[in-house]
Amino acid sequence: MAAADICLSLRAICSGDSLGSLRIIMCIWSLSVYPADEQRVLFAETFGCCRFVYNWALNLKITAYKERKETLGNVYLTNLMKSEPKAEHEWLSEISSQSLQSALRPRFKSRKDRQSFLCPQHWRVDFSKSTITIPKAKDIPAVPRIKSDLNLDK
Repeated sequence: MAAADICLSLRAICSGDSLGSLRIIMCIWSLSVYPADEQRVLFAETFGCCRFVYNWALNLKITAYKERKETLGNVYLTNLMKSEPKAEHEWLSEISSQSLQSALRPRFKSRKDRQSFLCPQHWRVDFSKSTITIPKAKDIPAVPRIKSDLNLDK
């Protein structure tokens, strides 16, 4: 297995029933990911699309404030994103819509910055096969960065 150049941090809220009471724990796993070539392409496309949506939304916010002293909220921008840029740029439909929605934050992204995107739902870690699955990418080989990360007995 070649060295990974992609590191992934997964955060989940795990809930369970312990003697009739609800217990909520924040679980965090750090994994080194070994994607196949087509998965690397999907990651690169997702990074670029998120950066595009991020910068599109920020430009709208800046323009609205300069011209009308109006502040645009994320709900408005999310609804607008479904019609405007997705209609003009079909390639945005190839990316998880939740990742694009999470990209609506108030600062420009650069290719030189740390590349990131969020998958708030529909991701899975298979500890028996040492793989992760995120929207539009299945069974990506992954290993824990620190051996104790996957110790679930604690």
